[in-house]
Amino acid sequence: NSDQVINIDKGFKLSHVDNVSIARESAVTMIANCKEEALLKLEEDGGGAEDTVDFFSKCVENSVSAEMQDANEEIAFQANIRQKMAERWENYTCADYDMPTSESIRSESWYHKGQKRNVEILLDKPSSRVHLIQNFITEEECEA
Repeated sequence: NSDQVINIDKGFKLSHVDNVSIARESAVTMIANCKEEALLKLEEDGGGAEDTVDFFSKCVENSVSAEMQDANEEIAFQANIRQKMAERWENYTCADYDMPTSESIRSESWYHKGQKRNVEILLDKPSSRVHLIQNFITEEECEA
């Protein structure tokens, strides 16, 4: 729960806001609205308890569905922004030959066809890895 905020009002009353409290407040509001609508329908129609519970359940179901759709749209929007930012940073870093190389987080040895190579691990995350091997190919191989 990383998005936490503590608000202090003019009377020095503290309120703690985080993802859990926001979700709880949303659920309380949603249920209160559905309860109010169910009670109004009960007064108007004079329906039975089963009809009222069904109406209330459908109201909550629709409200949760709308919240989930909004959340999915927000997730898709943010994923799109991250993808566009990543493309721009990748193009920038690859085009800037004067940009200093990151410090390696560790070094390892790699053996290939009987030859030992030193590998500098610059980035090692589940979604991306950057390994640097000095003199991996010759100038001639690069231009071939």
